Amino acid sequence: FADIDGGRPESADPLQHIGWRQTLLEAGVLADRGIIPQPSIMARSGRGVYLFWLLRDEKNPALPPKAWPEDIPIYKACNRALQTRILENRLPADMSASDVARVFRLPGSIHRKVGRRVEYIIQADRSGGFLYTLPEMAAFCGVLMAPALSLPKSTRALATPQGPRKAKNPGSAPFRSSIPTRTNARRAQDLVTIARWRGGFLKRGELYPDGTRAYGRRRILVMYAYFLRASKTPRSEALQALQTMAASCRPPYPSDPDDTSISSIIKSVYEDDTFKTFKTEYLCSNLGITETAARDLELLAIRPRSVALEADQARPTQKDVIEQRRKFADHLINDQHRRLSCREYMRAVEAAGFEKISHETANRDLNDIGYRVSERPAGGRRPRKEYNGGK
Repeated sequence: FADIDGGRPESADPLQHIGWRQTLLEAGVLADRGIIPQPSIMARSGRGVYLFWLLRDEKNPALPPKAWPEDIPIYKACNRALQTRILENRLPADMSASDVARVFRLPGSIHRKVGRRVEYIIQADRSGGFLYTLPEMAAFCGVLMAPALSLPKSTRALATPQGPRKAKNPGSAPFRSSIPTRTNARRAQDLVTIARWRGGFLKRGELYPDGTRAYGRRRILVMYAYFLRASKTPRSEALQALQTMAASCRPPYPSDPDDTSISSIIKSVYEDDTFKTFKTEYLCSNLGITETAARDLELLAIRPRSVALEADQARPTQKDVIEQRRKFADHLINDQHRRLSCREYMRAVEAAGFEKISHETANRDLNDIGYRVSERPAGGRRPRKEYNGGK
């Protein structure tokens, strides 16, 4: 997406004086000239203009792509590249708007500062609309992108961000909730993200565009194998994952006569009695992960300690999460006037983005906000009848 600021005659930037209709016209000219892809949607945001490029899945064009962690850096890089091209052609694109979670004005809503309605214009071609895969956008924008990598499903399921803190004071007990299995699953996920970001790992000693000297393909593959083993990934799945990463290297590994085979790497790692471990500082140093890179890539485990502590302090406590969840329950019942059973509340909580909760926790939440058992609809838990002596 691109957010183009306009309709601001009071701005010190003369580029922002342009009206929304002229902005829309000039953005269309850029697309016709091939400087940017044809937008899927062009929108009048009230004063300025939004441009959207809708993404589709590579394998199933009827579906949008999944937001895998390793694809987010490519997505961000494409956004920055599009905005740079627009800005270079004298349209005031907002270069700070390249994040993943972005809130735009809804179509049909009123921009209250100027009293104008937000309007979305969908562009159509012979196939029905302009849709792109992420690799297509990356190729157009000149963003280096490694082929899709394969992280085993069981490993990806473990490599989730840390949940709420149980410690009351932020940073007082950092990372205590992490167990080695999850930590290594997160490291495996981070390595896949870094590989995607680097466009594939280079031979040892070669330089990446940011000046980082390559750690070496075989060394990284060995490291990846240890992460997979420590996250309890089955050996057969680890072999497949390693083969996929090896194929994405530049050049694909193995390429030289003295290169160790992938099967030999897996065999040596999975049969190693001593089991090698890696310090986070060592990983960051050899993979070229700075504080800026760790934040931009949203890494989960391979990141400088300062970034890890910052993320730990930003995590809510378990008490905060419970309070937020119960406020949500109160909103459903008292503001929306919904009558919920425990199961319905559990489904609503999960749909709203909270962690999945048990029936007992749902019951406790509902009782806490004063929603008693006797008030619940058919299908919910009923009050126990008093014993009347068998009559």
